[in-house]
Amino acid sequence: MTDTVITLKLSNNTFGTLKLKSISGLEVPLNGPLITFNVGPGTKEILDIPYPRPFTLDKTGWQPRRQKVEPVSLDLVYEVHGYRCRLKTRMDAPVGYGVLEPDYKPDWKITVEPSGNGQYKCNATISKKMTKPPFSYMVNFSISK
Repeated sequence: MTDTVITLKLSNNTFGTLKLKSISGLEVPLNGPLITFNVGPGTKEILDIPYPRPFTLDKTGWQPRRQKVEPVSLDLVYEVHGYRCRLKTRMDAPVGYGVLEPDYKPDWKITVEPSGNGQYKCNATISKKMTKPPFSYMVNFSISK
């Protein structure tokens, strides 16, 4: 088993506190209540979320048969002054055909769904994707005035 880790880089570019309202898709419980993961005004926080997966890892001189693995998904909602932003991210690593042997074909997806007043804007991008198992990646998530 190896852990795929989603690293959330949360940026609060507002004058209010970003409050974590909900989070789902976790396989390892959070280290505390939701309020622990609030982000103060004008600050940044980093949160690592692990997902254990049984990827087949390469070994020298061995032609591996790739194991199928479940997708990694995360859905969370942050709120500031009545404005909510939902972040959804998912990583699939289906087994595809390789040149000499089957290989993983990772695919990372991300969406944001804002709701509430138009005073704020949320944005999310995926960066630092690992191209080999366990395919960990970073999500830069920000809410701005």
